This record gives sequence, C-alpha cells and structure tokens, in this order.
Amino acid sequence: MKAIKVLSLTIILALILVGTTGCGKKKVATPEDFGAVIQDYGYEIRDVIDSDSIDSNITEVAIVAIKDETIIQFFILKTEEDAKNLHKKNTNNFATYEEEAKPEQGTDKNYEYYKIEIEDKYMVSSRIENTYVYVNVNNESSSEIKEILKKLGY
Repeated sequence: MKAIKVLSLTIILALILVGTTGCGKKKVATPEDFGAVIQDYGYEIRDVIDSDSIDSNITEVAIVAIKDETIIQFFILKTEEDAKNLHKKNTNNFATYEEEAKPEQGTDKNYEYYKIEIEDKYMVSSRIENTYVYVNVNNESSSEIKEILKKLGY
C-alpha cells in the first residue's frame, strides 16, 4: 500500500512539473532562421539597421524581406521591454480595423501576437522575447505570409 502511495505521489509531482515547465514558451528566431525561411519563398533580404526610420537606441538587428509589394520586417530589440512597446504601438495602430474584422490575438510566457485580416489587408504584430515581426500587406499575400510565420514560430 505504501508503494502505491509513493508511486501515485511521484506521478502527480511529475505531471505538475511537466505542466509548469516549457509549456507556452516559443523559440526565438535568429536572423539566420529568418533568412533561411524567407529565401525559400524568393524574397530579397535587406539589412536596414542604418535606415533613418530605425531607432538605433533600441534596435540591434533590423531586416526586411521584400518580394513584389510584400514586405516582412524582422527586428531584434535591445530588451524585451523595447519589443513589448513596439508590439503595443503597432497593435494600437491595427485596432482601427477592429470594426471591420475581429483580430486573432494571444499572449503566453514569452510571446504575444496580434493578427487581423480584412477584405484587402493582412496585418501581423508578433513578439517572442526581444524579437519582433511586423507585417502589413495586401490580402493576396496572406496565405504565403501565414506559411512563413508558421515556419518561423511567429
């Protein structure tokens, strides 16, 4: 009887441990990960860290992927707080479209995302730790963008 109690307690503790570690945590993409996935879809990659529109006080890496009229932006910010602030700023901009469509959004241990698709636009603001992906494209590119973001984990 004592062995059954010990075994039961061990199983319960193991389930608690598994349930509280690693769940909901996403892997951060590196610039190399981003480049590898993007190139498979025929995008041109540009380092834009020296662009006037990039705040070098908070940004370590700024890359854009361009194909035709579609642009995907990938950033590594200096801190997670910087990435959170950038995400918040852009989701506030997207919120003006909430009358036209309901956004898909979520938050977990190390990430948050906001996606909204309306008749002619697909917009994504997604953060994992101190990395950030931003997309605001014509809806005709949305299926490819969804595939790319899924492969990247954003």
